Amino acid sequence: MSRRFPRSVVLLSWANFFNDVASELLLKGALPVFLVEVLGAPLVAVGFIDGAAEALATVIQLVSGWWADRLGRCKPFVLGGYALSNFTKPLLYLAGTWPQALAIRLVDRAGKGLRAATCDAMIAAATPAEERGAAFGLNHAMDSAGAVTSLLAGALII
Repeated sequence: MSRRFPRSVVLLSWANFFNDVASELLLKGALPVFLVEVLGAPLVAVGFIDGAAEALATVIQLVSGWWADRLGRCKPFVLGGYALSNFTKPLLYLAGTWPQALAIRLVDRAGKGLRAATCDAMIAAATPAEERGAAFGLNHAMDSAGAVTSLLAGALII
């Protein structure tokens, strides 16, 4: 059965794919080594940075979802979230200390918090009810494909 997804669902899915490639390659693969080997961060700092960043993203998702509902607009949150994340990732390599890396990572994950819930709301709004499962499936499959692509790219680089 051929399925045609709304353009916004396809675009959001591709955005998730490319964002996940960048995030997984940079943040999961290279960042811990960079923190410990280059910046001299203690191992506990590596866990603290990741935990604090993900906690902030979760809290911001609650706020951004509520705020987007109040404004009746999700697109600015999604675009702003992707912009914030993708403009701050390269700054990690300018960090001279692990607390600076923490600050940059917090801003990066704040971008995720802005876009995550609002992206899902956009997908739901753009897709007929009987097609939402498939639309969310496409979006999450592209996200997972981005993670796999990142692992393969990392292996090729190494």
